[in-house]
Formats: sequence, structure tokens, C-alpha cells
Amino acid sequence: MEPSEIERLRQQHRTFFYSEKTLPLEFRLDQISKLCEAVKSREQAILHALQQDLHKPVVEAYGGELGVFFEELKLVRKKLSSWMRKRR
Repeated sequence: MEPSEIERLRQQHRTFFYSEKTLPLEFRLDQISKLCEAVKSREQAILHALQQDLHKPVVEAYGGELGVFFEELKLVRKKLSSWMRKRR
């Protein structure tokens, strides 16, 4: 990619960011659901990788990594609409 193309894309993104237009709540919640499903479908592989790479027992890996991740997603789902409100 040429530097001029990179600069053009950067400007487009900057302009969009400052327009304060965001993707709708439904789209964001759908993306969060897809992320959750993707991680759940690969849960065993993730736990195995944590065991192999970090020598974490499965219970510790789930409680300290995946369990925390899923709880964070619950919080995001719960709070997202309030986080998206315009600030005064």
C-alpha cells in the first residue's frame, strides 16, 4: 500500500471518528454474541493451549481466563446501551 493511500484511509477514519456516528446497538450486540460463540466453540482448544503453553490446569485456566472473559462479555452486554449514550 502506498503512503498516499494510507494517509487517505487514515483521514477517512479520522473523519468518521469525529462525526460521532457509531454502529447501532443491535449490530454491536450481534458482534459480541458472535465473539462469544466463536470462543465457546473453541473452548477446549483454548484450554488445551493454556495448559500446554502456560502449564495451567484446566480448572485454573477456565476460572482465570475463559470464565473471566465470559463474565466481562455479560457486563458489556448489560452496560453497552448506557455506554453508547451521548454525554452531556
